[in-house]
Amino acid sequence: MLAIYSITDGGSVLAQKLWQLLGGDEKKATLFLKANPLREVVSNNFHHYRTHLFVASIGVVVRVIAPLIQDKKSDPAVLCLDERGEFVIPILCGHLGGANEFACKLAALLGNNTKAVLTTASDVLGELKVDLIGKRMGGWPLVEDASARGELTKVSADVANAEAILLYQDAGKNILENPEICHELFGNSERRISSKIIISDQEHKVVGRAIYYRPPTLVLGLGMDRDFPIAALEDYITATMMRYKLALKSLTAIATIVEKREEKAITSFVEKYQLRLLIYSKEELKSVANIPNPSAVVEKYLGTPSVAEAAAILAGHPGKLIVSKQKYCDPLSKRNMTLAIARRSE
Repeated sequence: MLAIYSITDGGSVLAQKLWQLLGGDEKKATLFLKANPLREVVSNNFHHYRTHLFVASIGVVVRVIAPLIQDKKSDPAVLCLDERGEFVIPILCGHLGGANEFACKLAALLGNNTKAVLTTASDVLGELKVDLIGKRMGGWPLVEDASARGELTKVSADVANAEAILLYQDAGKNILENPEICHELFGNSERRISSKIIISDQEHKVVGRAIYYRPPTLVLGLGMDRDFPIAALEDYITATMMRYKLALKSLTAIATIVEKREEKAITSFVEKYQLRLLIYSKEELKSVANIPNPSAVVEKYLGTPSVAEAAAILAGHPGKLIVSKQKYCDPLSKRNMTLAIARRSE
């Protein structure tokens, strides 16, 4: 959702022209013509719109938004356009918020006399945009080492300064044309490595400056007794992933049999971690061949020799099991559950 502001008659004419060029859809863009008082109008709307475009001077815009700025990961994109429509300038969240990309789009819409003025180093120098890797790959979460805040800024600076960067990837869709580049994470280099960009669904711990991208590659199959405790399920899933050094942020789906689709423990976990819930019939689960740990008891009661492992494999289209069936009995409720984890096929 876009907010377009003007403070003069001339600015209002240009704002309305832009609104029409962008489709003239009130559900996608809102006009605030001759907004007065501007500071109050912006303050009331700042975090309700993903992008703010001001037809006004940079000085005015900076003074208005300064008290509202919080964090580059949560702030909206902010751009400024002069009243003659010659220069569109991203001011806030050029990369993560998409202000740079939107500036180029606006310049193209307005015609040859309009220029997008980009000041971020990676755009000027044509370097790798570190903070856009995950976004461009479909929304991979970015994780900074909790013990070293601000690593993203430091790694981005190293890229802009042409320092030696180690880029390692062992999961998800390849981001480079040559997948062998920087393949050896722990190898020695004749050059001093300034920063590391790790793309993995595993909890690698590396020495020095590093950021981690988590591709959505892991799926988890579940089977359980009725009314299994909510907290116990979460504790066991997180503990199992820690034990196998798997990244929770790479978990993308929970899969189970149709009879368990309304289990509160499952639905609560899916909602809390914003995962997909995949449901399979007993016939679909039974069709999975070469299950490592089939159960005659499960087949007797549910009509399939496997729930957790078969569901994980199906959810991966098909997935490769990396954690075979794990059994757990909650000591308080005496209820049982099983889980298995697979890595999705790319």
